[in-house]
Amino acid sequence: MGKNLLFSQEDPGKIILRDLDPPFKTSEFIKDELLVRFKEGIHTSQITSLNERLGTSIYKIYSFPNGLKIYHLKLNQKKISIQEALQKYKTSPEVVYVTYNYKLYALEPVIPLLSPDDPYFKEQWALENTGQNGGTVDADIDGPEAWEVFTGNNEVVIAVIDTGMQITHPDLASNIWTNPGEIPNNGIDDDGNGYVDDIHGWDFVNEDNSIYDGIDEHATHVAGIIGAIGNNETGIVGVNWHIKIMPLKFLQEGKGETGDALEAFAYAANKGVKIINNSWGRWGAPNPAMEDAIRSSGALCMFAAGNDGFDNDAGYPDSTNYPSSYPLNNIIAVAATDNNDNLVGFGTHFKEKTSSNDIIPPPGPPPPEPPPPSPPPFPGWASNYGRTTVDIGAPGLSIISTVPTDKSNPPYASYSGTSMATPYVTGVAALLKGRFPTKTPLQIKEIILNNVDKKDTLRGLLVTEGRLNAHSSLVSQLSGDRTPPQTSLVTHPLGKLTGNTLTIEASFSWIGLDNITPQEKLVYSYFMEGYDKEWSPWSPAKNITYSLPEGEYTFKVRAKDEAGNFPNEESPLTAKFSLKVFLPIITYPNPCHPDEELKIANIPLSSNIKVYIYNISGELVRTLKEKEIKQEGGSLTAIWDCKNEIGEKVRRGIYIYLIMKGNTTQKTGKIAITKK
Repeated sequence: MGKNLLFSQEDPGKIILRDLDPPFKTSEFIKDELLVRFKEGIHTSQITSLNERLGTSIYKIYSFPNGLKIYHLKLNQKKISIQEALQKYKTSPEVVYVTYNYKLYALEPVIPLLSPDDPYFKEQWALENTGQNGGTVDADIDGPEAWEVFTGNNEVVIAVIDTGMQITHPDLASNIWTNPGEIPNNGIDDDGNGYVDDIHGWDFVNEDNSIYDGIDEHATHVAGIIGAIGNNETGIVGVNWHIKIMPLKFLQEGKGETGDALEAFAYAANKGVKIINNSWGRWGAPNPAMEDAIRSSGALCMFAAGNDGFDNDAGYPDSTNYPSSYPLNNIIAVAATDNNDNLVGFGTHFKEKTSSNDIIPPPGPPPPEPPPPSPPPFPGWASNYGRTTVDIGAPGLSIISTVPTDKSNPPYASYSGTSMATPYVTGVAALLKGRFPTKTPLQIKEIILNNVDKKDTLRGLLVTEGRLNAHSSLVSQLSGDRTPPQTSLVTHPLGKLTGNTLTIEASFSWIGLDNITPQEKLVYSYFMEGYDKEWSPWSPAKNITYSLPEGEYTFKVRAKDEAGNFPNEESPLTAKFSLKVFLPIITYPNPCHPDEELKIANIPLSSNIKVYIYNISGELVRTLKEKEIKQEGGSLTAIWDCKNEIGEKVRRGIYIYLIMKGNTTQKTGKIAITKK
């Protein structure tokens, strides 16, 4: 069973010194290493002098963008013991705090005896629970509903601080982060961050860029939950179909050191990562260096609450699950729920049972809410909980996800644990960041915690008393949107169009802009006054071409966002353009009076010639055939008596003629019928 680590502090702007070296076994920390934070303004020479005096040397310095520096020191044990060094640094006026380099642990997944043979989406009950395997319908995070809104964004980078990750896995490869500042395999630190050829992240255990050494499965499983490629006819689907995952390895065979974890946080922070998944920790005392690093990361950090079935509140702050229990506003602590929305290990223990014989109490104030009971016995493991220290529940039982291809064929397996619950919250945080890129880490945390599915089974056990819901988190931001989008014309014709054809083509293109909905999600409707009878249906199309007869027109187009907002017809947010179409009369003879015959001359000699007369609305008025078409000299002349097919005189106005040879247009023109 894995263990967890943390330091507790009520005021994040003030360091509170506590007894940070309880009587742990020496196996719980590295016996010749310390982590020290020196006070601001202390000169380097003072630090060097103190270290030399105490027989220590600087192994590494972990620097964060906000100026935080944590010194990783090595001891000369022949000169001083670790306990003596700890006390000396504690009492030194140059030191803010000193702490051990504790060992940390992956929160080991619980692997079932049998994994599914066919790893398809229908088995991912956490995303869509249809009642499969005895689950409760809709006891899930509403994945398909969320994907109707958004499926992810490759611009979003999240870090997975964990074990080695198989970045070549076929369901992960295209969603793995690539360092844009590094040239592959040239042996040079191109981006100057202290790591040579860190193309896809870093292995802080072995100090190289190998990422995956064929040892662990944990991070690969976690990564699949967050961002297995979606809609690719392969394996499973992650919460995000599109994302970039930065693998940062500090655990090997499920074990790691605080110093390496601090370095991973510093790496992610200096790369600007704003979302970090942490499916690891330890049970024990707080560590100010770890708390400092998490705070200074500037990221929203998801942490697993632990798999011991313990109340994380009970031993707080001196002995509890850390880092999940640090009182930092950039942490979300995650418990594991099952496919019936129970906290894993608690079964139906908390379900209220009623009957028709229940006694109705008399009116009056309700009795005080009883404290949550301890978890009942459970074969295997149970999720940690905490009314003030664990924020939210997420699916964590029998979760199918990716595992390395050299570990399983097919490379998918079902694991359980808060390690599996945590990446679901990370995945939703990444969806929100991709969909609403201006949201800060703290705003994303607020959105997630304010939009859980409240559950009686989680009452009194978690801060939110609820289970993660991806769809509610996304649409909460859309439902609060009351601002219509604006539309601007990109291209349009001149204000006046002229030509010698039957109609003039007028082309328009446009683009929309909204405060929340991205451009690719906007839909549009357009309307040409004087031509269209009504607005067009909503569509993502961004251009239209009209064939306009002579007249005056006003073109209008408006956009609608995902919240259903769109401006009214006359709003300044609706794009408008007015134009005139002028078509000169170029036919011969012209004009024609109703009592006269009209001659259309100079038609080339040919058989199978017909002349069609249309009104300006495009309706056929008359067809002139052989008896109305006579040869005059070396050409043909069509004679029209200005009557329609049933012998009625046509009204005054503009008419169009088409001279056709078979199915080929030979000539077109206009005729003006006027009064005498």
